[in-house]
Amino acid sequence: MFAVPVMYQMMADAPEWQDADLSHVHFFISGGAPIPLPVIRKYQEEKGVGFVQGYALTETGRLTSLDLRDSIRKAGSVGKEVFHVTLRIVNDAGRDVGPGEPGEIRVQGPNVFSGYWNREEATQNAFRDGWFCTGDMGRRDEEGFLYIVGRKVEMIISSGENIYPAEVERALQSLPEISEAAVVGLPDAKRGEVVGAFVSLKKDRTLSETEILAALSGKIAHYKVPRRIFFVEDFPRNSGGKILKRILKKRVEEQ
Repeated sequence: MFAVPVMYQMMADAPEWQDADLSHVHFFISGGAPIPLPVIRKYQEEKGVGFVQGYALTETGRLTSLDLRDSIRKAGSVGKEVFHVTLRIVNDAGRDVGPGEPGEIRVQGPNVFSGYWNREEATQNAFRDGWFCTGDMGRRDEEGFLYIVGRKVEMIISSGENIYPAEVERALQSLPEISEAAVVGLPDAKRGEVVGAFVSLKKDRTLSETEILAALSGKIAHYKVPRRIFFVEDFPRNSGGKILKRILKKRVEEQ
């Protein structure tokens, strides 16, 4: 079964979850957006079913997939390249980065589209030396497994430090009271940008801003800790279930 993360979250939060028999499911696969690691673990540990992630784009189709045999030890990874796909992770100068270092994901292969219809300039901007620039940021571990860090345009630069929203979101979503989180960069006169976090709490759970900040201490670097936290009931989403962060930022700017 394939679904986007919000669907899996809703299933796991449903009253029927406790008694649901999922033994007939071979495995679940998630895509379209990053999925909180606690959600993956919930399916693996409470229901004993395989749960993996893949990585794909409209312009390329499937790029990577995580095999079931690696689904537990590499939970959170989107796996390795599928057949015929060549994938690089590069820095701003276009040079390949080492294991553990984040960079932009670029790809080649017969699956990659030839261009945007009647948008020649956009097509030219999307390619560098024959490689399609995905605009996604990722890193590999020592074994070559890919982890998505976030979108390049969403990277937050605070006092010269690069902050990837996905890392902060994972830290927030590791807290048992938090159901989902979305992190954006907010303008700041002194630092250029600071981290702003929108969080939704699980049903019947409470957590204050002070408690969240205290819980994040030691999980991520001090400069990555959100300066502002906003509690929300629901997130604005597109048809694929992705959170529309531009709308969240606009809400703050209009306050």
